[in-house]
Amino acid sequence: MKCHLLKPIVEATSEMKRLVSLPWSTFFGSLFVILTAIGLLGNVVVIIAISGDRKMRKSVMNMLLLNLAVADALNLITTMVEWTPTIIFGFPLWIFPTFLCPLARYLECVFLFTSISTQLVVCVERYIAIVYPIHARRLCSRQNIIGIIIAVWIFVFIIASPNVFYNEKRPGSRTCSNFHQHTNFWTVYKWVEFANFYFLPCIIFIILYGKVCCVLWSKNKQLYEETTSLSDVSARSEALIMRRNVVKMLVACVCVYFICYSPIQGIFLSKGLFHVSLHIPYEIVLTMNALTMMCSACNPLLYTLFSKKFRTKIGSLLVCQKSQKRVVNGRTISPVCAPFHCALDPSLLSQGSWLKRMFHRRQYEMELLLANAHNQQPRRSYTSIGECIV
Repeated sequence: MKCHLLKPIVEATSEMKRLVSLPWSTFFGSLFVILTAIGLLGNVVVIIAISGDRKMRKSVMNMLLLNLAVADALNLITTMVEWTPTIIFGFPLWIFPTFLCPLARYLECVFLFTSISTQLVVCVERYIAIVYPIHARRLCSRQNIIGIIIAVWIFVFIIASPNVFYNEKRPGSRTCSNFHQHTNFWTVYKWVEFANFYFLPCIIFIILYGKVCCVLWSKNKQLYEETTSLSDVSARSEALIMRRNVVKMLVACVCVYFICYSPIQGIFLSKGLFHVSLHIPYEIVLTMNALTMMCSACNPLLYTLFSKKFRTKIGSLLVCQKSQKRVVNGRTISPVCAPFHCALDPSLLSQGSWLKRMFHRRQYEMELLLANAHNQQPRRSYTSIGECIV
């Protein structure tokens, strides 16, 4: 899925000469840093929001989003680590220990394939939930989704395994390359990879998401016809907004996936089907790999920000809501922000939430101070934190 196929050519033609000029290296270095920072921030926030709330973990959709965020975050890290020396030195120099060469390529493919496979599972889950809601509870149960997530990781670990054996850093070589890319086995493997992680997902996305959009728009007509009172009008408007957001998200998902992965696959098809010999500038190689990073960086935005509930949850983690100053025993107590969060959503502090255990100590200290000032007993139960206390 990435442009590693060009590196053996680089090995044969480069003698410590920059393949990327210094201005382009600066541009791509800045671009990769921005994509990695935005992607890691978004995915880490999604991981914290879901893993820190037991109610959110009960949702099968959120479990899939958690798995997607983990895969995307790891993909961004491994991609950035591999391409950093290329950007700094201007050619694909391998500065890490030799044994990490095949391992890095393997893990990079594992996390990328897991991200794509998880998006495919999300597509099928949304299709069943919207088109066949009666069967959704049985087919998309928590146990089934956990089993599917485990199966996805096992499948990906197996199908990416040739990268361990075919990528190497040979003695005297300065690059980590695939020296067996012209063998019959590798050619067949790349076709299998193309079919499983680009062609079939594109077809499935278009068909299933197209069907979902048709169902949602047909239900919009029913909403108009069934309106009988003012309360129904309000409920209808809210339902229409939610459904339109779903349609926007689905269209955005297909477009981003197609834009990010089509250029690399286009090169593969031109070589595999039409035997076109392409001498691609290395700036184009970096651009296409930046596109794959952009997909991992955009996923948390696409799958979470279109959801009002998820936006509210993430906003509660990132936004510090100011509370009024209090005067206790002649002392003015000013609210200060806690890490990630101030006015925590009560649902985040439900029983069993580790966020509750993280923040409840400061809440108790504040209540103790207030209780001493008013000769009251502090509360012993912490179901919510209403004010920002640090």
